[in-house]
Amino acid sequence: SCSYSHYGSLLSVRNISALIAGASRRIIITILTIVIRNCNMKEIYPVTKIDPKLKSNSILPLRIHPHYIEEHIHLPSSYNQILRSWIVPQAINKIRLSLSSTRPIQYLKLQSCLIRHRRGKNKGKCAMIDPLPCGTFTKFTIPADHADSIEICSDADDITSCYAMGTHHQGLANVDYIWYIFAKEVEACKYAAAFASTCIEDKDGRPLAGYVNFCHKTFETANKFSMLNVAIHELLHALGFSESFKDANGKSFNAIKTFYKYGKKLQKLISPKVLATARMHFNCLTLDGVELENNEERQGSHWEMRILHGDIMTAAPPSDIGRGVALSSITLAAMEDSGFYFANYSSADEYLYGKDRGCQFVTSSCINNQSMYPYQCQPQKLERGCTPDMKSIGICTKNFYMDGCYIHESVKSCQFPDSSIGQCGQTYGSNSQCFVNTLRPIASLQTTLKGGCFHYDCIRDNKTDRLAIALNYSGEILALNDNNLKMM
Repeated sequence: SCSYSHYGSLLSVRNISALIAGASRRIIITILTIVIRNCNMKEIYPVTKIDPKLKSNSILPLRIHPHYIEEHIHLPSSYNQILRSWIVPQAINKIRLSLSSTRPIQYLKLQSCLIRHRRGKNKGKCAMIDPLPCGTFTKFTIPADHADSIEICSDADDITSCYAMGTHHQGLANVDYIWYIFAKEVEACKYAAAFASTCIEDKDGRPLAGYVNFCHKTFETANKFSMLNVAIHELLHALGFSESFKDANGKSFNAIKTFYKYGKKLQKLISPKVLATARMHFNCLTLDGVELENNEERQGSHWEMRILHGDIMTAAPPSDIGRGVALSSITLAAMEDSGFYFANYSSADEYLYGKDRGCQFVTSSCINNQSMYPYQCQPQKLERGCTPDMKSIGICTKNFYMDGCYIHESVKSCQFPDSSIGQCGQTYGSNSQCFVNTLRPIASLQTTLKGGCFHYDCIRDNKTDRLAIALNYSGEILALNDNNLKMM
């Protein structure tokens, strides 16, 4: 049996106390609408649902062809099977629902031209070839049937210097992009779970092929949802996240601008759709850019985690949360601003971190201005609480990628199904969330605030006409409104 001690009568957005009297009870907590924007949560990574806007002849879901490099996949059979049957297909499916090519390709053929002539009679023709390597860590040449023959001209003005090299291939039908898959333990695996990059582009800079290498520890230390997050993160890198940008006329421009604040160098992404989407998300109309990671090891190629914690493209997304990691509309906007993709914003995951927090949240330091940073935690007050998305139990930890902020980092997801029942009726599954509570076993004399996972339903309280959360604790109903606790 469990009992409770009353923790305040007013509910705050960050601390929802489940005040439960006795065992086997059903609790209703009436709260502010802002707290329960997680209601009606989307199913993560649906396999068949495609936005109708992507079904037109001109806009098709991005067609990604995975190619496994057999000689460089060194995994036990069980890991190999989950890589091919679930991780890679699900990652590709998530991206194809989210992005489409601005220029769909009927037959994809890769060409090995490294340098083209910029003048003369042979302007635009190839001057120097590349053996089509893909991957910086091992010698690997792209399969011949993925490449096409190419005309090479050794002299810019002499048409007789041109000759054909290679064998003509039709190419891969209805493919926009090839993703080469490696799983080999290499030096870089000491510092990363996986790594990826674009390796072949067309003459306009459009990514046509890229690679990923999954390190063994990805499989050894993470669940399949965490591995999926890693795969999506790396696929976005391979598709060119934050690398190049084109305006509405197809002209390249530099979308990364350097700022200085408090004597510190900052890089921000200032591309138009990113700015518009971020201004709306944070409710900051004067936002001048979205910060990129300032840590030297990951600088420039990831979002700054202090303001976009939980986004799939931060330097170290909280992959242990699994379904709590989001492909946000801000990340989709960055991909669209590259000029190579259209974004399907309806496929973006729900993302509440920093939502409507205003300009001071985006620009302030969590250390110098804690009042503007509600996610900061204090280990001595609430060591074991809830992560910012309320989907995991978290430990208050100083985060290396968040400029020294203390934040609750996930140690146990509420969302992963678990047959066990936690202390005082805690349950785990897709419809469970973390609630800060004062529940304790009857025999325990100590009452402390802590995070716990409880199954919940979003309902409307007919008496108050408010949205409410019903915790499935079976039995009598207790309702907590703004000022009191009562039985119903």
